[in-house]
Amino acid sequence: MKLIRRKLKKNQLLLRETDKGGNLYVAHVNEFEEKAIEYRMKTGAYEELSSSPIEEILSKVTRLLNDLHAKPNQISPQQYKKMIPSRLTVELAYMYYNPKTHK
Repeated sequence: MKLIRRKLKKNQLLLRETDKGGNLYVAHVNEFEEKAIEYRMKTGAYEELSSSPIEEILSKVTRLLNDLHAKPNQISPQQYKKMIPSRLTVELAYMYYNPKTHK
């Protein structure tokens, strides 16, 4: 396994599982990057970030929920418990490209 990782890294290759059938696909890093850029431009669905806003988002959500929880009849303790984010498990959504080898 280490040998495969070294060869992939040395040759700037990425190994990805395809979307159907569990097949593996190997391609150069540049190919994946080009396809990602093309997809972002075509769909406008993702924006590349220069830094992570996760801490700011977590703080705002936590502050809002704490405020609501402190006021009577806003949210119940059960709702608060279900909605409060955990710093250990929260993550930003990210884009990844799975090639379709069946076409």
